[in-house]
Amino acid sequence: MSIEIVTSGDVRFDRLYHGQNARFPATAADRASRIALCDNANDIAEALERFIHQGLRPTVRSGGHCYEDFVDNNPGGAIIDVSMMTSTEPPANGPKYRLGAGSTLGRAYTDLYKRDLVTIPGGTCAPVGAGGHITGGGYGLLSRLHGVTPDWVTAAEVVTIDAAGKAHIHHVDKTHEPDLLRSLRGAGGGNFGIVTNFYFDELPKAPVEQLRGSVSFDWENMTEERFARILYLFGNYWETRGQDPDTWGLFSIFGLNHRSSGRLSFSVSFVFWGRDHDQGRDRLYRLHLRIGPQGRFLRRSGHALARHQHPLEGVQGGHAPRACRRGCRPAPRRPPSSRAG
Repeated sequence: MSIEIVTSGDVRFDRLYHGQNARFPATAADRASRIALCDNANDIAEALERFIHQGLRPTVRSGGHCYEDFVDNNPGGAIIDVSMMTSTEPPANGPKYRLGAGSTLGRAYTDLYKRDLVTIPGGTCAPVGAGGHITGGGYGLLSRLHGVTPDWVTAAEVVTIDAAGKAHIHHVDKTHEPDLLRSLRGAGGGNFGIVTNFYFDELPKAPVEQLRGSVSFDWENMTEERFARILYLFGNYWETRGQDPDTWGLFSIFGLNHRSSGRLSFSVSFVFWGRDHDQGRDRLYRLHLRIGPQGRFLRRSGHALARHQHPLEGVQGGHAPRACRRGCRPAPRRPPSSRAG
């Protein structure tokens, strides 16, 4: 077996007892006592049995991106780390696509694109591990078009443990333990077992282009009335215009940052599959989305796009520097609009 247990006497322990969020565990008393580094399902089964028989509470980590402190805050317990299970190679005579539970989203997107020009409708943060992301819902920028990632899972390899403390490796699909597969596709937040591999018979095609930009407002000039108006217009757009199919390639994240950050902002992206630039521009016209009251939108790989009407028109003070997917330099700003708030 290739399982390796890292304890406090190991020089690696200080780096491995916490994940991406260095705030957790908050104190030394909250730390796990050991971390099992696993390469495959057999390693996980062995580690899980060992920890259960030792009376240790096991938690599972794939990418270590859990910001809610559900994994690393495990006083005296054990972390089962699957971050080295990163294979995306499809199995012989099996489903067409595979993601190891330790594969990060960044790697998954790149490998799936190279293999077959496909993707998953997952999240934006490249270091997020597939294991926690998919069992936790798998929501992302393409979800308005393609649903959530668990919708596409057709089979899985998962390790469970029974009442006697015996670990079992299951290969589940629509004909083998279908109820367990169903539970792994969005129920229980991953509590039914430790998924080691996700399999997919089909996946959506990757977009040809993505347009991205952001709108920001100064907290210094924010009033309660203006704040409420911004949130209302933002939400109203998705409740009304956002229901139309030609907007399903649109996705936005509104970060309600604390006043200490200085700015309140949201990002917006739009994906499409046609290579015709005019077609993409015309679709954006129909969306009637303009970033900020100045009427500036973003750039697609250095090519300026048209101006569009945004649901936040009439809210003075939004700023939207042009941006592109490949990190192009921002285009010069136009003078502020004279439109009243």
